[in-house]
Amino acid sequence: MTVLAMQAATYLRGAQDYLLSAAAHDLDRPGGAHQRVELASTLGPCEVKSFTADVMAVKEAYGKKSLEVDAYSFVISHHQAELDPLDDSLGEVAHGLAREWAAREFPGRQALLVTQRDNGRWEKAGDEQVWVEGHWHTHVLVGNVAYEQVSLSWADAQGRERTKHYGAGRAMDGDLKNVHRLRHDLDAVIAEQWQYDNAAFVKACGQRVGQGSGAGIEPTRQDLAQRAERGRSEYDEVRAQLLTVQSQATSWDDYTSKLAAVGVGVRVRKNGGTSYDWVSSTTGEQRRARAVGARGLGEPFQKDAVERVLTGNAERVQRGETLEVLEPDEALEQVLAPPPRDEQQPRPQFQTPDGRPPWVIARERDAQAYEARLAELGGTYADRAETVLVTQRALEGVQLQRASADQVTAVVQTPDGPVTVDVDAELARRVAAVRKLETTAIATRDEYLVEAVAEAQEIVAGAREQAVEIRATAETEARAKAAEIVEGAEVQADDIRATAVAEATEIKTAAEQRVREVGAELERRCTAVDQREQQLDQREQQLKLDEREVAEGRAANEARAEELRGAADRLDLEYEALRAREAEYDPKKAVESMSVARYQAGEKLQVPVLQPDGTRVKRTFNEVLDEQAAKYKGAEAARTVGEMRERTAKSMATLNKGRSNVRAVDKQTGMQQKKGQYGPEMG
Repeated sequence: MTVLAMQAATYLRGAQDYLLSAAAHDLDRPGGAHQRVELASTLGPCEVKSFTADVMAVKEAYGKKSLEVDAYSFVISHHQAELDPLDDSLGEVAHGLAREWAAREFPGRQALLVTQRDNGRWEKAGDEQVWVEGHWHTHVLVGNVAYEQVSLSWADAQGRERTKHYGAGRAMDGDLKNVHRLRHDLDAVIAEQWQYDNAAFVKACGQRVGQGSGAGIEPTRQDLAQRAERGRSEYDEVRAQLLTVQSQATSWDDYTSKLAAVGVGVRVRKNGGTSYDWVSSTTGEQRRARAVGARGLGEPFQKDAVERVLTGNAERVQRGETLEVLEPDEALEQVLAPPPRDEQQPRPQFQTPDGRPPWVIARERDAQAYEARLAELGGTYADRAETVLVTQRALEGVQLQRASADQVTAVVQTPDGPVTVDVDAELARRVAAVRKLETTAIATRDEYLVEAVAEAQEIVAGAREQAVEIRATAETEARAKAAEIVEGAEVQADDIRATAVAEATEIKTAAEQRVREVGAELERRCTAVDQREQQLDQREQQLKLDEREVAEGRAANEARAEELRGAADRLDLEYEALRAREAEYDPKKAVESMSVARYQAGEKLQVPVLQPDGTRVKRTFNEVLDEQAAKYKGAEAARTVGEMRERTAKSMATLNKGRSNVRAVDKQTGMQQKKGQYGPEMG
């Protein structure tokens, strides 16, 4: 709820210093005090620091120095349910509402507006003290003298439109200071800007406060405003005095005489209406208020209500009981008793489509517009720097500077000059890790290619050397043979020549065949090299495809790895069991264990047993065990320790195979996790 209080500021300099220069009022606040001044601004020809001098200058300019009142002070206070005092941004919301209201109500007059929230306090909660945060509130100081001619229009209590003209130098009159009109107009501004019914909210909160008060007092708007500002109202102090005297008196005359002793007068009209007068401890002025009415002290202070309390006191005294006299502090606690803090606490009913405060909706809309504008401009400077870091693509106006793997800054050229921004250290570390993996993968691929090319070149060179040697050997042998035939068979030259030619032809054919075979082998090996290069290319392509499949198969691999780990654990248990059985094997213990098993199975259990003649008979489990024990005893007697060692060796082989599978899956899963984490850019 938003409430308004008003009073004259007869000493303007003191009021200004109190608002702007005084120490914060919540210095004992847990976590530290708030600022004394959250926001300050002015309306009209004046400044915040020189407000008093500016107002006095207007008074002097229009010959109004004799006016006793320099300005009027207004306080607009907001309930915690509508403006959270812990939300720093809501000070602007409260300040904006106050500026709109002051501009409408006091045109042509100087105004100083100061928004605060340093009025928190400690309250009793049982035996403990609980800190209650203060309320957002705005002080509005309005100069008494107009600096220009203006017209003011408003609707009166009957709804009739009224207009009044004020000349320059005119002091504020009753219409301008009419608090009922000012509160009505404040409710109208709230309905326009904040979109809820403030009058209904104030009434609901007042009813809750009345229900929570031990004295059954429903506070007025003035009470609520003064309580929000300084913790209690002027009426609260006299109410505490009245309750204290009520707890002591036993008759109406006793009541009025005790009140007179503390400076409070009582008057009763013919219709029973009761009023009180006293001197204010705050201002020193004479005050008067009725018990009932819009600005009354409260129904409990009407004469008939007071007499009911006094009659009860007199009856207790007659019974010999002692009256429980309220101390002033206890009476004030009853008056100020806060309402229960539960889910029934009233809340403003906002008329927005989703029932949220309009400033929350506006804040989200502004945030979305800001994000859209950022996206249109390519993001923030930090976003642009991170884009260059991650993609390694040059971006105009962005230059990275790397101090280490996780310390990267960027210089971004802006319309106002270069700006240096820090790149997130965790992002820099991740990018460095990805680059390292990429470098390793590329180096590994290059090593495979270099080895394959070298191997192919070596095979080709060897094949060529072998072909040259074979050709040279064949030619040498052919020439030597031909020379030998010529030298040793000159007589049979024709025959030998024919034979030599035939043999040379045959040798030549064989040599040519050998050369063709070597060439075919060389061609086959070259083809194999080409196929190997194709396989490497396919493997490289497959690696790129596998990177996209890694993410999908990661979960399955991890599950399979978990199964294999479980299998390895089971094999470890089986191996330990086999070792224990090998070390502790004893035929007698085996018979004993069989007997124990037979005992545990129960002697009455019957099972069908196949007889040699093909029939089945039922025997007890003990009978079957006896037969099996006899067979087992004979079989176990022949079993050797070597057989047990052989079974142990087989189990160990199975266990080692399972462990190898687990390590292989762990290694594959680790590689896939790394590839899946850094995306398809790897490789």
